[in-house]
Amino acid sequence: PAKLFLPAIQDPVYGFSAVNVEAQLASPSSLLTWMRRMIAVRRSHVSFGRGSLRFFHPSNRKVLAYLRESQDERILCVANVSRSAQAVELDLAEFQDAVPIELTAGSHFPAIESRSYLLTLPAYGFFWFRLEAAGASKERHDQEPAPGLFTLVATGKLETILAGRELIAFERTVAPRFLTSRRWFGPDETPIAGVSVRDFAVLRDGGQSRFVLPILDVKLPSGRVETYFMPLAAEPERETGPSLADAAARLRRGALTGLLYEAEACEDFAAAMLAALRRGARLDTGQGGTISFSPASRLGAEPMIETVDVHRIGAGQRNSSLVVANQMMLKIHHRLQTGEDPGAETLRFLTEVAHFAHSPPLLGVIEHVDRAENRTVLAILQGFMRNQGDARTWTLEALKRILEAAALTPGQDDRAGHEEFATYVPHMRRLGSRTAEMHKALAAPTADPAFKAEALTFNDVRETADAARILAKRAFTRLRMIAANTSGGKRTGAERLLARRQECFSLIGKLVQKPHGAIKIRIHGDYRLGRLLVVKDDVMIVDFGEGPSISPERRAKTSPLRDVAVMLRSFAHAVAAAKRDLARLVPGATLAAARLREELVEFSQIFIRAYMEAARDSPIWIEDEGTRIRLLVLYLLAEALHEIENEAEKRADWINTSIDSVNAILDRMATA
Repeated sequence: PAKLFLPAIQDPVYGFSAVNVEAQLASPSSLLTWMRRMIAVRRSHVSFGRGSLRFFHPSNRKVLAYLRESQDERILCVANVSRSAQAVELDLAEFQDAVPIELTAGSHFPAIESRSYLLTLPAYGFFWFRLEAAGASKERHDQEPAPGLFTLVATGKLETILAGRELIAFERTVAPRFLTSRRWFGPDETPIAGVSVRDFAVLRDGGQSRFVLPILDVKLPSGRVETYFMPLAAEPERETGPSLADAAARLRRGALTGLLYEAEACEDFAAAMLAALRRGARLDTGQGGTISFSPASRLGAEPMIETVDVHRIGAGQRNSSLVVANQMMLKIHHRLQTGEDPGAETLRFLTEVAHFAHSPPLLGVIEHVDRAENRTVLAILQGFMRNQGDARTWTLEALKRILEAAALTPGQDDRAGHEEFATYVPHMRRLGSRTAEMHKALAAPTADPAFKAEALTFNDVRETADAARILAKRAFTRLRMIAANTSGGKRTGAERLLARRQECFSLIGKLVQKPHGAIKIRIHGDYRLGRLLVVKDDVMIVDFGEGPSISPERRAKTSPLRDVAVMLRSFAHAVAAAKRDLARLVPGATLAAARLREELVEFSQIFIRAYMEAARDSPIWIEDEGTRIRLLVLYLLAEALHEIENEAEKRADWINTSIDSVNAILDRMATA
């Protein structure tokens, strides 16, 4: 040792007895092991040695970023050359939808979805990413074990995953986590207090797929219990399978493994349900009940579908839908209500009794029947028609185009864009006519007490007025909060309406008179622009009985003018949304937007006139004009007050429109 140029390190931590090749090779975290791994990664990618070099220029100059490319391989290198952690935004728009895969561990990073891609790096840290097309990376990713998923073990048939110890795991671990991840799970109350399986059945399609159909009782923190239908698909793992976002749990049966995931993501689910409907299947459940597949008479006339092309068209708060071969739609009810389902019941009446052509025909119903013969609709199959979207979107876009034309020609023509408004008038007339035809169909002669038309009585009007008074009290309480906590136009409108509190209650009282010649029938229940589909030059009315809440009131009979009032409120909200969007798109559009009030009145009048013309000389026609006006004003007032009291909490942009509407009703009625 004395002959060495420098003496050997004798330190017990850093000396040669501790730091040597043998010890470094034995340690997976040693510098030697790390360097050997880096060299191996570099040698496995030709781009590092032979690829082209292109630098990026991020705003954070402490981060070096460049791209190495060779043939079909692209490697993104990002290095933090400073001694502190750094964040950097890279412009990777040219690699839209590509998935960065970290080379040293094969970890998948989020796909590149926008121009700006954010990365954070520790001091002197770096990333090497292989940029891979989304499809290729997904195939590899789906083959990997589902991270964080609980494993359920089937000891026999598939039914055993909902028995014994596995049932406890499903109720405590699998179901709560999966439910809260679904768009159709309505409550904001989380975490879930508890889940219990009320009943379930298994549907087999003859292939590899099996479908578990559980009905769950979900207890919320408030103590309220709601019932949900959560169909799941069970199948062996394969190279191309469902996204992990749809997975609920992993399955194991002996040496075989599989996935339990949302049935709607399985391409065979809709076909299996359709086949069960065609043969009128009945599945026995674990609690002595049945799941009954009841085809409608119309299903037999539908052509057989050889190639099943299924796609999802979104999920609402309670339902989700699958379109089958662009001919049928399977609507799955996730949030359940025991008893007659208003939507299925109304569609059956319109299809088989009234033969109404402007609603989708009912093709079948799937329902659960428990031991006590209580029936709960789980899904319905109805006809599907290709469309240009819902009437609300169509109306909103038309209004924005019209207003934009007016905003871009200020001072030249006070009626700029009026010609465009004129092109929308036929659509409004058609909407009024179809609304009346729907009500005439619902008033068709029948012996069914659920749909038989009845006379609207003085007590019915009085009950509606009492409900309006309750809404008014709550609305004025909210108005006091608005006036105290806001400023500008919203505060001015709220204060003006607060000063007219007695006038509002007085008007409600004046509207309570005997309804001469009026009838009450089953109505749509939530008749807004979003419930109509534009089909060529016509409309299709959908989503019957799907009001904002689940309650027996959805099956109650009332005046068809309630639907008319709800539609008029929907016009007002579409106009308000167009004004708001236009203000963001076109600077100085105030004058053009101010014209909307008179146009809204004109459109509303066109709609009402078309409705009344189509309703004349039919059971829904009210001969006495005073009765027509009083009922319509009462329903309009109740709807606007309801929006102030409740809906404005969810849709803050509605509040001004609702306040203005009540003020306008009071103004008009004061001079009537």
